[in-house]
Amino acid sequence: MDNPLCALNSFSNVSQQAAGQVVHGVATPAHLPAVVQSPHIVIRGESTKEQTTPQNTLALIDWLSFTLYSDSFHKSLSYLEKYLENLFHISPGQWTPTRSGYHGYKHKINIGSYGFIAYGGESQKDTIHVSINGGGCKVIEDWSIIRLIGEEENWSIKRTDLAHDDFKAKYIDVDRAMQWYEEGLFTSNGRPPKRRLIDDFDSGEGRTFYVGNRANGKLLRIYEKGKQLGEKESPWVRAELELRAKDRVIPWDALTHPENYLSGSFQALEYLSENQSRLKTTQREATTKYETMKKWLRMAGGKALNTMIEVEQGDISAVFEQITRDGYPSRLSDLSDYLPNAVVKDE
Repeated sequence: MDNPLCALNSFSNVSQQAAGQVVHGVATPAHLPAVVQSPHIVIRGESTKEQTTPQNTLALIDWLSFTLYSDSFHKSLSYLEKYLENLFHISPGQWTPTRSGYHGYKHKINIGSYGFIAYGGESQKDTIHVSINGGGCKVIEDWSIIRLIGEEENWSIKRTDLAHDDFKAKYIDVDRAMQWYEEGLFTSNGRPPKRRLIDDFDSGEGRTFYVGNRANGKLLRIYEKGKQLGEKESPWVRAELELRAKDRVIPWDALTHPENYLSGSFQALEYLSENQSRLKTTQREATTKYETMKKWLRMAGGKALNTMIEVEQGDISAVFEQITRDGYPSRLSDLSDYLPNAVVKDE
């Protein structure tokens, strides 16, 4: 890893060229009454007072977790101090070591109130995990610099939260979101996602409607943000998408075009941007062993084979002639141990 201070200087010179495009007009889907027009006001602090961001974007980054690889933890942590100080304004004096670990990491360091760093431990090998919460993200004025460094240094995004605020609840609220669910506007690939409502029972504390599953790496929260901050009459609603690198790769482009990825997450949110960016999940190829295959075949087809043998009056050749196919299972990981000359062809 090169000296990050030199990288910061060079990246700053080109940050304007890589700045995310701001979408000023968006198409209106059938489930909305009118065209949504920019500028949209986006919050940058925990206050119910409306504020504008420098970029005046349709969405903001509310969480960022990433990992980096290194063969020297102490050297990388020293470099990381400079990155966090220059990018997130987190000084080394705010680092506080803890006695706990994190998800297999042996060590954990709190970085002020903005998040933490985790490192060490055999299960996580040569990686360092950095997690920046909403408080740390709100100080960033130009995410293109973060993106450039992340791409250049081959950092890997593990989680990011993308949020959109509707201060007047003009286009989105909890009731409409539940109706959109019934209309299938959150359904993808023919399967409706999980849903859950946390009701405040008219207490004024605010409701939250969840769509999706955190375990699957994609969870949308639509909640009454103003009420949850203590303003019982506030109409402010936030739509917040939590993306995790679970069977998917989260590109650094999501930091400079968060509205496109939020808009592309569900049909219900397509009104946020003319451009939708959809993340495809990657299928993990399952493998099996020969002995496991035999047990599966006995359990799944043993009785059927017995029936065929009786029908064919004990003629095993007649049975196998009807059910066998040429080739070998492509998922059989130890086939070469039993048949060294076997060639597996694509099915």
